[in-house]
Amino acid sequence: MSDSSLVTRVPGEALMQALRDAMSPEQPQTSAARLFGASPIPTTARSWYTGLLGELAVADELRSLPEGWLVLHSVPVGDRGSDIDHVLVSPAGRVLTVNTKHSPGGRVWVSPKAFLVNGQRRPYLRNSGHEASRAARLLSTATGGSVDVLAVIVVVGAKLTRKGTPEGVAVITLRELSAFLARNAPRPTARSRPSSCATRSSSRGPGRAAARHRSSRPITSCGSSTSATASAPPLGAGTPGCSRRSAALSASPSQRSVWWSRR
Repeated sequence: MSDSSLVTRVPGEALMQALRDAMSPEQPQTSAARLFGASPIPTTARSWYTGLLGELAVADELRSLPEGWLVLHSVPVGDRGSDIDHVLVSPAGRVLTVNTKHSPGGRVWVSPKAFLVNGQRRPYLRNSGHEASRAARLLSTATGGSVDVLAVIVVVGAKLTRKGTPEGVAVITLRELSAFLARNAPRPTARSRPSSCATRSSSRGPGRAAARHRSSRPITSCGSSTSATASAPPLGAGTPGCSRRSAALSASPSQRSVWWSRR
């Protein structure tokens, strides 16, 4: 992974790398496979491709967010190749971790304690809650105060049935995403308004609101939207109070692996 800031990472970057690694040039498709239209993606990697399409769909929806949002994609966590699909910071400083679940033509059933895909129980509620808690600890340490983080799962390509609201995690569909963000991202106040900072956010490419993992003040973001691949100053650049937030969200990969793995 190149030594670039988080704002330069593209949607699904970790999955793209995994797919590239799986499609070995030493084992190209046979002529017969190409003739009959066989997929060039190995069977073991097709779930990654499905996941990538889901992350791209969510990222495309996030492009419509108004100016002032910070959108980070494929944010590395720890040192085992894991990542958070999307991390969002609203103009007022509300932080959300977004986990995409793409199940084309599938059925998703959610209750307060369970997440089922086509009848099979999945650990997505626990995993998403853990991601948000981890982000809250990191950002609270970086800013010197408690940071509020909402965990969100966005269901793509599947029918979603809700039988109650999970504690600490919001489960929504892709179609509901924009309205959900509008409801759960309060307008900037005089205290939290981001005009004092100089951050640019990336605009490319996700029931009841999720419970707070950490309460109290939100992280402050600022600036106007730019392309995800454009060069951008770190979050909060320009003021001493924002510099520590910059360290958390725009550090080098080696530094990030240390911060995101803190418990």
